[in-house]
Amino acid sequence: MASDLREKVRGVPGVRTVRINLLDHCAEDEVTRGVNGGLSFSEAFPGETPEDEDLEELRHTFLRKGFLMRQDTLIRQMLKMGIDEATIAMLHMADLIIDESANVVLVMAPGQVMRLEGAGRSAAGYVRRRASLGLPVGPDEPLMINEEGLPVDSTGLREFLRRSRSIRMNIMFNTSMCKGLFRTRYENAGASEAYPEGESI
Repeated sequence: MASDLREKVRGVPGVRTVRINLLDHCAEDEVTRGVNGGLSFSEAFPGETPEDEDLEELRHTFLRKGFLMRQDTLIRQMLKMGIDEATIAMLHMADLIIDESANVVLVMAPGQVMRLEGAGRSAAGYVRRRASLGLPVGPDEPLMINEEGLPVDSTGLREFLRRSRSIRMNIMFNTSMCKGLFRTRYENAGASEAYPEGESI
């Protein structure tokens, strides 16, 4: 996570150098030194971690879960707007027009255009996560695919949603727990306590 954060910040126009400082973690010194020094996980924690390829598999697992959660959200938004399962299964990437800044999605269903308010950011996140997994994002590709890149047909949509719902709920629970811990730790903290030694975020 710290390494990904550093790479995201480095990609911001105008940013020349980035230093990540991990706080409130049992291995904050090792992680901070490793991330800023460009070390691999095994170099930062010699003799204590699995092989790097196992960590890459873990990274892939989290990317896959994020993909499924975002697709789950998009499908449920379309169902809520009255788009039936057969139509959803027939849609292609070109049938989705995303306006992330307005947080709106237009779904070009056969014979109609459906406007999904509040869906733009999650839909854009779905497309980005899909691309990060190496899954096809071309205009003629099916909109709904599984994590192996295979189309999800209408008969399998409910089963797909049942499985992805458990992933979505798990991620939401972990997010809520982390937010709660953060509030407990910092809600009444002054700047000197929240960011010791003048550290900035």
